[in-house]
Amino acid sequence: MFIVQDMDSRKNALSFIAFIDKEEPFLMEIPNDFAYNLWGDNIPYYKTVDIRDGENLRKVRITKKNDRPVFTDGWIMLVRHNQLKYKDEILIKAVGQLKFEVLCYKDLVCQNSFITAAIESELGMCLMADKFFNEFYGQNFKGGMTKVYFGQRFWNVRLERSSETEAGYFKAGWSKVVEEVPLDTEYFLVFTRLDSMTFDVSVFDPDTGTEVFIIKSTTDADMIVESNLPDEVCQDDREGSKKDVKGKSTTDDDMIHESNLPYEVCQDDRQGNKKDVSIEIVLSESFYNKG
Repeated sequence: MFIVQDMDSRKNALSFIAFIDKEEPFLMEIPNDFAYNLWGDNIPYYKTVDIRDGENLRKVRITKKNDRPVFTDGWIMLVRHNQLKYKDEILIKAVGQLKFEVLCYKDLVCQNSFITAAIESELGMCLMADKFFNEFYGQNFKGGMTKVYFGQRFWNVRLERSSETEAGYFKAGWSKVVEEVPLDTEYFLVFTRLDSMTFDVSVFDPDTGTEVFIIKSTTDADMIVESNLPDEVCQDDREGSKKDVKGKSTTDDDMIHESNLPYEVCQDDRQGNKKDVSIEIVLSESFYNKG
């Protein structure tokens, strides 16, 4: 059974990421693909919507600019209340036709979530925002195996700390995530921390900022197979040695699909030492400069 996975911003687009504009902070453009998925051809121009900002419920009007919908009247109050400045990030989620929720990010961090600044595919790694790593892990963090969820499937990826820059990054196992999801290096990812070593990840288009989803299909139109790794993968056994486990999932009693762990997971480099990588966070110019 052959599984095809792809990203599609035209399906179930419920949220988008945008940056505060330098020239016009009093309005927020709504991506066309997001608007079409939410309203179709009936965009509610000149109607007032509810936007929940933490404990605050704000009234904001949707108007038109250059044939595109924008949040205007009332939007500036949200910007001022959160002391947002040029290129600060906002995640806007639709919870109804005329109801929205927002998360305001500063230095790529909001509460228990962060936006990735880059995906270094050549190094097989993904950076964690410095502010987030320092707040939740800090200088004494020794590294450990995490579960990283995309939808219902998770991958085991090791979280490391660079002794040189003190930055946090996902390393061993990440290249397998990029290959199997699959992820383009330009995608923006929002990591939400579920517990100390578990994350849920949302994916956003770098050009429009609209959330994209994994679309699964198979050569057999009647069957979709998804394999999850078991909880015990890469966990130490009672004697302290690593377990070699294969993940299994079944779609019926007659079929078992096995997923081998990626080679990089729980492996040291050839010299037997953990790799230490010097890291610098750099935002993708194609999207960042849209602010």
